[in-house]
Amino acid sequence: MLHVALGASLFLLLKEFPTLKSDSIDFEFLDHPKMAAKAVFGIAKRTEKVEQKEGLGTAIKQGNTLAKESDQEAGDDSKNLPSPTDEYLVSSMPKLSSEYRIPYPPEAKKKGIQGPVVMDLLIDANGTVRDVKLISSPSPLLSESALAAIKNFKFIPAQIKDKSVAIRIRYSYRFVLER
Repeated sequence: MLHVALGASLFLLLKEFPTLKSDSIDFEFLDHPKMAAKAVFGIAKRTEKVEQKEGLGTAIKQGNTLAKESDQEAGDDSKNLPSPTDEYLVSSMPKLSSEYRIPYPPEAKKKGIQGPVVMDLLIDANGTVRDVKLISSPSPLLSESALAAIKNFKFIPAQIKDKSVAIRIRYSYRFVLER
């Protein structure tokens, strides 16, 4: 009964209001001519070199960086180091492929110095250590030994899916005196 009453009241309301007329609008589709693709020139994050010279700003590598494969080697031209991939893009981090023991410096052993030498490593797509920066060390004796030997380390390179990439990692080598 309630449904019938609601339906009847809606019918009466609609009967009293005039019907709305809809105006039609004529329009036509225009065919746009196909535009030829234009070459785009610009910079990519990997190819940017920052050099402050006499306050003139940033020096940018010249060339068409978007129409061709990005340079894998950018940065300091004297070292020709690969650009490291951002860590969040990497699906597999580098792993040490073979254990390498750094010889304990005899002078540090005599003095009883031990502890971790923390380094920042740039590992290329082949798993080779290309650049090393010392972060912290308990002694210059240990850091000299570690920095000299770390270049001999070989890693299984970092990967994005199945492609090997260069990456920068923090690596710690701990010198421990045997008792």
